[in-house]
Amino acid sequence: MAEVASIALVNDSHRPFLAAGLKAGEQRTKAAFFKALRKIFEKEADVSAGGAMIGEVAAAQVKKYIRDGEHAPISAATADRKGSPKPLIDTGQMINSVTFALKEKRQ
Repeated sequence: MAEVASIALVNDSHRPFLAAGLKAGEQRTKAAFFKALRKIFEKEADVSAGGAMIGEVAAAQVKKYIRDGEHAPISAATADRKGSPKPLIDTGQMINSVTFALKEKRQ
């Protein structure tokens, strides 16, 4: 389940920070996977709810990486133009758009 959820994020070559963010948060995402699996087996959650638990953690880890991760420095001209030396964050629109979506099971 976690593998399927991460494939869509990792395969986006225009946004390599997604893969890096997932890698940085791998331990927390794995923990969420096992917690979700336990809840599914104990009939406390269905598969969709379990997938949502994993997706929420994965999205949060990507956002944390965008905010706090080690990124290549941006040029002084870019920092001056945007008013901050922090890469990946200008208006906050991109970080706020990081979400997850569960795909419907094909029959």
